[in-house]
Amino acid sequence: MSRQLVLSLLFAAMPALAIDAGSPAPQMPLQQLQQNGSHTLADFKGKVVYVDFWASWCGPCRKSLPMLAELQQELASQGFVLVGINEDDDPALGREFLKDKNITVGVQLSDPEGKLSDAFGVQGMPTSYLLDRNGNVSWVHEGFTPAEIDEIRSHIETQLQTP
Repeated sequence: MSRQLVLSLLFAAMPALAIDAGSPAPQMPLQQLQQNGSHTLADFKGKVVYVDFWASWCGPCRKSLPMLAELQQELASQGFVLVGINEDDDPALGREFLKDKNITVGVQLSDPEGKLSDAFGVQGMPTSYLLDRNGNVSWVHEGFTPAEIDEIRSHIETQLQTP
């Protein structure tokens, strides 16, 4: 067996590396979930962005997304943007979830094939990435309990204070 084939098989069997703090956020256009149009994360350069990967079937997401939407309302004037990335296979399920939870703030994008979540190396829901004003990951948060919202707010506010 050739060395190249062995290395190819070895790397194919390895899990994707997750994006860590200090890394630039992966970029790819995704369709908006509730309206026409698309965005890449680069569209939000200059703002502090909380990228939240979620799905309608995710129990912790049912708690986190409404709380994150409240942060969006409170901190938007300071340059904060919540960007939700819905991972449902059927985007209609994500739209229904947002309607049921009355979430109308932030930007919600659809990633039904999981391409952006794969690029980030997301292993479970919810997983979130806080981006600085230059589009680099400053903090990664996996999972969610309501008690964690103060920690999330603290990381966001720290980034908002950084030029």
